[in-house]
Amino acid sequence: MRKAGYTTLIISLGIFLPSFVAFVFLFSSYIYSGVQAEAAEEFLRSEPSHSYTNDTLAQLLEEGVSYEESADEDIKAKYISPEEIEFISYSEKWDEATLELLYKELLRNGHGEELYSLHDVVVYAEADDVAAATHKNTIRYCSVPFAHTLLPKDFKFGFSRSGSRITLYDGDRIITPEAMADSLSHEYGHHYTRYHMFGKLDETLFDTEYARLRGLTPENSYAQSEGDEEYYYDNHYKYILEIAAEDYVALMGSPASRETADYKDIMESLYMDEYTREKLTRSCCVQENLTIPMACELEGVAEYFYGFLEEEPPEYDVKKEMNIRITPYKRSYDLVGGYKTFIYYGVEFDKVYGEDATYVLTCYDPGDYYHTRYPIRTVTKGENTRCYIGNAVRDAGGSVIYSDDGIAKGTKIFIVNVITADGNMYTSTPFSYKF
Repeated sequence: MRKAGYTTLIISLGIFLPSFVAFVFLFSSYIYSGVQAEAAEEFLRSEPSHSYTNDTLAQLLEEGVSYEESADEDIKAKYISPEEIEFISYSEKWDEATLELLYKELLRNGHGEELYSLHDVVVYAEADDVAAATHKNTIRYCSVPFAHTLLPKDFKFGFSRSGSRITLYDGDRIITPEAMADSLSHEYGHHYTRYHMFGKLDETLFDTEYARLRGLTPENSYAQSEGDEEYYYDNHYKYILEIAAEDYVALMGSPASRETADYKDIMESLYMDEYTREKLTRSCCVQENLTIPMACELEGVAEYFYGFLEEEPPEYDVKKEMNIRITPYKRSYDLVGGYKTFIYYGVEFDKVYGEDATYVLTCYDPGDYYHTRYPIRTVTKGENTRCYIGNAVRDAGGSVIYSDDGIAKGTKIFIVNVITADGNMYTSTPFSYKF
C-alpha cells in the first residue's frame, strides 16, 4: 500500500507539475505584460522632456536608406552637409568648396532641430524675374531594403520625409556666400518659422501665438494670398509669413545678413564723376515692412523666437527718439535760359545709437510704400547726419550743376534705419513731412 501510494503520488506530481509550471509562467507573463503595458502607456503619455531613439532602426536607416531622385546633367557642383542637406549648384561660379562655405554661412543663423528637415539649397545661375530667392515645402521619397527568406527579392520599405527647399538665384553674378547671406537668412527664416510656429493645421495664421505677440490683424496684414501675382508682390511686405521671416533675420540672422551700402544723397552725387544708385540692402530697410514696429520693440517676440532653441535672446536697446528735423534752403542763379531758383532741403537726425553705428535715412510715399521706398544717404562714424533732398545745385565756377531727386514733392515719410556695431537693428519713429 505504501509503495503503491508513492507511485500514485509520483504519477500525480508528474501530471500536475507541468501544468503548474505552465500556469505560473502564464500568470507571470500576464503580470509582466500588464506592467509593461502600464510602463508603455506612462511613457507615451509623459511630457517629451527627452528624445527617444530606436537605435536598431536608426542604424538600419543610416546604412540602408536611399533617396529616390533622378540624375540631373545640368548640375555643376554638389556638397552634402553632415545633416544630409544637399547644396546644389547650376552655376559655373559655384563649386563644391563654395557650396561648403554657403553651408557654413547657413549655420551662422540661429538654428535648432528644424535644420534636419531642410532637404536642399539650390543655386541657379540666372536671376529670377521677381524674386531674389524662394522657399517651398518639399517631400523626399526614401526606401530601405529588407532581405528575408519570407519576403520577395529586392523588397523595400518606402516612406516619405517632409521638409523644404531654399532656392537662390543669380549665382553667376552673386558669387560669394556673404553676398547671398541676406537672401539665405530670409529664406531660412521661412523654414524656421513654418517648422516651429505655423505647423498646426487647425488654426489660421491670425490665430497663432506669433500673430498675437506681433499684433498682426486683418487690418494691418494678410494671412493668405490676395488677388493675382502682381498684387501679391506689390503687397509682399504685408503677409504674415513674410513678416515672420524678416523678424527671424532681424533677431537671429547671421552677421553677414546685415548687408550695408554707401548711399549718396543728391548733393554728394553732384561732386561725383560717375554716380550709380546702390541696390536696396538690409541697411536701408532693416525689415521689408517699415510701416510696422521692429520685432525687438515688442514684448515677448524675441523670447518667443529664441524659446524654440531654449535660449535667451540678446539684450536690445529700448527704442530711442532720433528727432528728425527738416530745413529748407534756396539758391538762385541767372542762367542762360533765365533766372532760376533751386529749392532743396536738409534732413538731420541724432546719432542716439552711438557713433559706431551705421545710419541710413530712407523715405517712402505713404500712398505707395512698395514702389517708393528710397534710400537717401548712409551716415557712418565721424560723418554729420545732414542729408540733402530736392533740387540741389552746385556752383562749379563757370557753370552751375544741378539735379532733382524728385523726393521733395507731396507728403513723404522719413525713417532712419540703424545697424549697431554688435549687429542689432533698429528704426526711428516714422516722420511725416508735407512739401
